[in-house]
Amino acid sequence: MSINNQISFEKARQLAKKQAESILLGCIESDAKVLDDKFIEYSEFWMFFRNRELEFSPEASLPASAAYVVSKTGETRIVADLLGDEAALEKLTSQLANYFQNQIKKQNNN
Repeated sequence: MSINNQISFEKARQLAKKQAESILLGCIESDAKVLDDKFIEYSEFWMFFRNRELEFSPEASLPASAAYVVSKTGETRIVADLLGDEAALEKLTSQLANYFQNQIKKQNNN
C-alpha cells in the first residue's frame, strides 16, 4: 500500500464516528459522545469502540454491541465489539487484517 493512499487517524476516527452515529440513531442524544477514547491500531486498520458511559434500552442491545473498523485506506466495517473477550478479539482482528491485506493486493494489481 502506498503511503499516499493512507488516511489519517483523524479521518479514520471521523469515519468511525459517522458509522456509530448512523447505527445508534434514535438510541442516543444527538450531542452524545459516541466513541470511547480507547481504540486499537493495527498495521491495516483502526478499531474504535462506543462510549462505554452511554446507556441503552434493551431494544438497542444489538447496535450498542458494535465496534467500528476503518482501514488505513478508508474502507469501513461495523463488527461485533469483542473488547472483553481477548481470544475472540484476536481471531476477529486477524480475519480483518487478512481481509484488508487482500483488498490492498487487489488494488495494487489493478
